[in-house]
Amino acid sequence: MPVDSGSTIGPEAYGKEVNLSLIKLIDVIKVSDLSNEDIVARELCMLKVRCNNVNRHELLDIANVFRADVVDLATNSIILQVVGDEDKINGLVKMCEPYGIRELSRTGRIAMVRGTKTTTVHEPEPEKIARMHSTQGRRVEGVDLPFSSD
Repeated sequence: MPVDSGSTIGPEAYGKEVNLSLIKLIDVIKVSDLSNEDIVARELCMLKVRCNNVNRHELLDIANVFRADVVDLATNSIILQVVGDEDKINGLVKMCEPYGIRELSRTGRIAMVRGTKTTTVHEPEPEKIARMHSTQGRRVEGVDLPFSSD
């Protein structure tokens, strides 16, 4: 990010710079600063690791410890998928490095605010549907509800 050579960037200024950069992206509809919110945060990682008949069982044991899912198994590689915080992901990656990581893809941190508060952009839920949800907790047939992907 461009910065004046004489200025320092603290967490607040850095956050503003990130927001400004993200807003410039075409598909970004809204950016929310969740640093002061009670959130649930996760990251997804898929990694392809070299394996053979000798060490495949070791990699399956490592995957089990990190609660990673095996999403593909071939004669010379295994693809693991793991969801968790950054430390969990980094731990799995570090344990797999000696075997040879052939490919790695991470989503980065994603988050949602806990409870009823949302950060999505959509129309408020109609009163009739809100009443039904509070009493029955299920979707009304034939009525489209707003989703964060709308």
